[in-house]
Amino acid sequence: VSTVKSYETMSYNDTYFRLQDIALVRDFESVHEFSTGKNVTVALVDTGLDRQHPEIAGRVSFARNYVDYDQARFDSDEHGTAVAGVIASAANNAVGIVGVAPDVELKVFKACAQGNNGRATCDSVSLMKALIDVINHQPDILNLSLSGPEDDLIRRLLVRAYTDGIVLVAAVDPRRVEASFPASMPEVISVGTSLM
Repeated sequence: VSTVKSYETMSYNDTYFRLQDIALVRDFESVHEFSTGKNVTVALVDTGLDRQHPEIAGRVSFARNYVDYDQARFDSDEHGTAVAGVIASAANNAVGIVGVAPDVELKVFKACAQGNNGRATCDSVSLMKALIDVINHQPDILNLSLSGPEDDLIRRLLVRAYTDGIVLVAAVDPRRVEASFPASMPEVISVGTSLM
């Protein structure tokens, strides 16, 4: 019997931290000569995001909310917007930053609710619903910028997605690097930051 578990999105609360991660890749122009993400679909299981943000407008081909029915809240969520920005911010639009893959198509599966304090949390039920939908949509990549306790059903869904050929990426919780789930799964590419 599985109980409902709680997960939280992973990020720092520093105002410009998200920009620092982008700066670690020093030469995006050279990287983008090889790939900009064109013809690649990235699924985000996260909070909602601002679909009209100038950096990502027009590239969200699917959006579903597993948390509530508040579309205005979906479009004002910050965490999902920041994650989408790091991945997919437009290049050469004279706004903000350049994403790692500025030409990707995004599919957004809101499984996490953003609190007034800026932290976002989700539960295993909303994650499972989102993951089932992700598997049905068959994106090229699934990004999970979240971490929490191990859950057998979530593990099984992620193994299924991996078996179907979806590349899985998840955030490492710096408070428990080795036990960071789902980043600790062998099928998942774990992403984190090292503090120097």
